[in-house]
Amino acid sequence: MKVIRKFKEFAWERPVGLDLDTFQEKQLDQEEDVEYCRGFYMLHNNVMIGIVATDEGPAFFSNGKVYLLKEKGFRFVLKSSGDSNNFTFMWEGQVEFHVNYLRSWIQGGGKQASESSVDFYSWLCEAAAMKRFYSFYTVKNVKARELFATLMTHPPAHTKVV
Repeated sequence: MKVIRKFKEFAWERPVGLDLDTFQEKQLDQEEDVEYCRGFYMLHNNVMIGIVATDEGPAFFSNGKVYLLKEKGFRFVLKSSGDSNNFTFMWEGQVEFHVNYLRSWIQGGGKQASESSVDFYSWLCEAAAMKRFYSFYTVKNVKARELFATLMTHPPAHTKVV
């Protein structure tokens, strides 16, 4: 089974992953034959959001849709204001996903952690801005067309491949 990890899973939680064959979250057992793939996901307000590396580059999924990210045509925007953040995913000039949420404030050892170390949206914006984002999220072992075919035959709540 090919899975991606849940973003910022805590050590005391039972390990879970997103099965890329079914796009269902599953608890993972140590005895299970699991192939961890490059990517992360999270559940936010009952919406599955994530990114996975494929042979055609990074694929972002949210609101039951999958977007194969190219160097142009998409944008992640994160705006901070006081105690809240606004995250927006734009696809071909249109807002496809938007969420307003409380900022993460983690302090340890007298230092505040970087927001991207505890906040999926912040991490995603930073990662996508890096030069090696596309090469890092391009791998041979996850075929984009097979992944998209799975989503079209086993859609988790109204999946649409864009």
